[in-house]
This record gives sequence, structure tokens and C-alpha cells, in this order.
Amino acid sequence: MTEKRPAVLIVDDQPNWRSLLADLLEHEFEVTCVGSYEDALAAISDRGIPFAAAIIDIRLNDKDSTNEDGLKLFRRLRDLTIPTKVVVLTGYPSIRTTKEALRNLEAVDYVLKYPEDGTPFDWKGFQKTVRQAVELFVTRHKDTLSPRTALIIEDDASWQKTLAEALDDYTVDRATEFNEAVEKIQTHRYSLVIVDLKLGRHSPEQGMELLGKIKTFNEQAEVIVVSGYDTSERVRDAFAKYGVRDFLMKSRFDLQQFRSAIRRAEGCSPTQYTAISA
Repeated sequence: MTEKRPAVLIVDDQPNWRSLLADLLEHEFEVTCVGSYEDALAAISDRGIPFAAAIIDIRLNDKDSTNEDGLKLFRRLRDLTIPTKVVVLTGYPSIRTTKEALRNLEAVDYVLKYPEDGTPFDWKGFQKTVRQAVELFVTRHKDTLSPRTALIIEDDASWQKTLAEALDDYTVDRATEFNEAVEKIQTHRYSLVIVDLKLGRHSPEQGMELLGKIKTFNEQAEVIVVSGYDTSERVRDAFAKYGVRDFLMKSRFDLQQFRSAIRRAEGCSPTQYTAISA
């Protein structure tokens, strides 16, 4: 799987500006557009990993001259563990919120919606500024942002495909058989492992053995069990021992719940077992 393009967030309450800016950037970046502070927070939460850059209309609500949603959002992005670089988009370069963003919050730069000399919007300058912001983010955090790699341990090809499609932000490896899974666990480091407890002729108890090997050889990996095997309470209680993040039954599998489980694994602190669709 090829590496995804850097992700950029556009936050502007005017749909025409969101559309224009997205058109200028989407050939180079993965672009998400929202129109409000609340929608921006939801997009940040849904993504799970940081945007490289955010282009924020610093006023966000032209009908309210005292609106500070742009500044509030900027502060939230700045205070993330891995801060997103911000480019201020404004029609008002001299207002207090623009100055605050540039001086105290250290925006990468600002871009004028309506240049003061009456010239058209500087789209080339805008693209250059966003590239600069993304480059600063990547350079600053290249050692912090480790590759997202996932191992799917599943012997059914259709289930492999379903699970892999939900892992579009990951480099995905696969194992279809017990010994192959053990070898990969011992020789590779994965950030996420998806496990079916029942592989071919092997018993679910051997699936539990796989969980033990993951904990032994790949302790930092987050584990999600997706299985058709209706596990007993005894087995489910053992999941905490092996660091299982979530458990989903195939018979009641829901793709959105699976994506939610992935996001929880990405933003995890100490492991806490949660059963889903069980």
C-alpha cells in the first residue's frame, strides 16, 4: 500500500471559499472541509491522527465581529500532543484576532482573501504557504509519527478484504495460518493486530495462544479480535490479560463499530477491554 498524502483541514464558514481552496489543494493533499468550530473538532476526533496543516478563517462568522471560534480552534490544535501547523485565512489582516494568531499563537503565515491592492486571490502564494506549513509539520514530527502498520490474522479472503478496506490509513500485512502469524508477530513490529481466534483446523484455544505471543513479542501493538467463535465468559475475561482492546462478533459485525474500535486503539492509554457486538 502506498503512503497517503499529507492531510489538510480547511475551516471556513463560507461554502464557496471551502470549495475554492479544496480545488487548489486536493491534487496534492488529502483535504477535509468543514464550516464551523464544532465540525472541525469532530473532524479532528474522527481522524484520530493529526492533520499536518489547518487553514482557518480566523473570524469564522462574519455576522459576529466578536466571534473567536477561529482562535479557539487554533489553540486546540496548538495544544495537541502533536500540534497541527496553522495558516490563517482572513479578509481582515488588521483585526485583533488575526494579530493574536500571528504574534502569540505563532501561525505559519496568513493569506488574504481579498488582497488590499485589489488584485485577485493569490492562489499560487496560498499553495506555497500551505506546502510550507506541511513541510514544517513533517520535519518537526518525522521521528514522532511512526508508520502505522497492521497485521490481519484471518483465513477467510472476503473477511480479509473487508477488514483491510477499513484500514486505509495503514500499511497492511496479512497472515492466514497459525504458523505464518507466529512468524510475522516474532519478526515484525505492528501498531495494530486484528485476530480471528479460529483459523482453519486450529482451535480457538490456539487463537488465544496467538494473543499471548503478540503480548510477548509485540507488546506495544493494540489488538482487536474479530471472530465468528462465540467466546465463553472465561475466554472473554482472559482478553484483558492479553491486552485485547476490543472484541467484535462476525455474526453482528458493523463496519462503523470496527472503525470506532480502530480509533479507540489509536488514541489509547492503558489497555481497557471493551466488548462490541458480543
